[in-house]
Amino acid sequence: MASHAIVSRLEQLSDTDEVYVSILTVYEFEYRFVKAPTTLKPRIREQITAISKDFALLPLSETGAEIFGELKNHLQTVRGMKSENLKKHTIDLMLAANAIAAQAVLVSADRLFTDLQRLNTRLGTENWSVR
Repeated sequence: MASHAIVSRLEQLSDTDEVYVSILTVYEFEYRFVKAPTTLKPRIREQITAISKDFALLPLSETGAEIFGELKNHLQTVRGMKSENLKKHTIDLMLAANAIAAQAVLVSADRLFTDLQRLNTRLGTENWSVR
């Protein structure tokens, strides 16, 4: 499931570091499970179980909802992103907003989060998929 680079970064964390997985990530895995061929379902279910067992889940928050609205509006009005593209990035925007609200660093290789960081400097991002 996880790349060697990500596992290596997790192993480097101290005992006082907190690592969360967004509940939205679990939602996405559940959707992947439902859509998967029968042969892949057991493996995906194992991944979902491991995530829930190994990491604390970060819930959504009202503050995150407010930030989500600001980010989405900014992308539409300032960046001129069309509604269709905004819909494609709804979950990404929710992840970013919730990370900002929780004052957490969002770990992702997705360049969208780097762009969002320019819109809201409170968003901390790191790419753990590269060494």
